[in-house]
Order: sequence, then C-alpha cells, then structure tokens
Amino acid sequence: MNTEKSRNYFMTLSISVFIFSLFFAYGCGKKEQKTQVETEQKIQWNYNLDSALTLATRLNKPLMIDFMATWCPPCKKMEDSTS
Repeated sequence: MNTEKSRNYFMTLSISVFIFSLFFAYGCGKKEQKTQVETEQKIQWNYNLDSALTLATRLNKPLMIDFMATWCPPCKKMEDSTS
C-alpha cells in the first residue's frame, strides 16, 4: 500500500509540474507585438529651430524644444537619470 501512495504522489507531482511548465512557457512566449504604425512613429529630431517650426506648423503637430546647458546641475541630473 505504501508503494501505491508513492506512485499517486509521484503522478500528482508530475502532472502539477507539467501543468505549471505549460503555463510558464505560454506566459514567457507571449510577447507584446507592436503594430506597423507604432514602429513607424519615431521621434524625428530637428536641430534647426526655423525648419522645425515650419514643419510642425505644416503638419499641425506640437513642437518640443529641448534646452540644456553643460554647466547646469539639474540638467546634468536629468540627463543621467533619463538616458
């Protein structure tokens, strides 16, 4: 009778490990797929203010201007923490 209990325990354990492995493999294999539109929408940096303003106006898009100084402590801290 003791061997019967050990077989049942082993079978239960084996099935549990198998099911856990399936869930783990399914969860790890599932990756968020980006659509073609999301991958094509990247920020196009423009380093000329006049042409950037013209382009933003023509496309009716917002314009972000990034100011920075190499001597500015808050600028350095932000650069270190966001890059």
